[in-house]
Amino acid sequence: MITQFKIYEKLNVNEPEVGDYVIVQSNDFLVDINEFTKNRIGKLYNIFKPLYADDLSYTIIYDDIPKELDFYKFKIDDEEAISMNKEDIRYWSKYKEDLEKILMTNKFNL
Repeated sequence: MITQFKIYEKLNVNEPEVGDYVIVQSNDFLVDINEFTKNRIGKLYNIFKPLYADDLSYTIIYDDIPKELDFYKFKIDDEEAISMNKEDIRYWSKYKEDLEKILMTNKFNL
């Protein structure tokens, strides 16, 4: 069982990079988008600095963003994406499997 916990040592080591897998959770968003993002793994597509803000913005691609979230999503290269701030990205890793284990742990309250 200890080897399962060692996986957390590889998470959030550096800053998120394009191509990393992410789990997002924000207290600022409406319940609908937070429920969607905290239970799904997205892929970091782009990092940019908007003209209107001092902080970086992170474009995250998700599969099957529900219609209720149309206001937040946009298309990029035939994929659906949502922009988030760095503080909203809770976990990131180069490996999707790392984050899948986190979601399973959260799902079963382990």
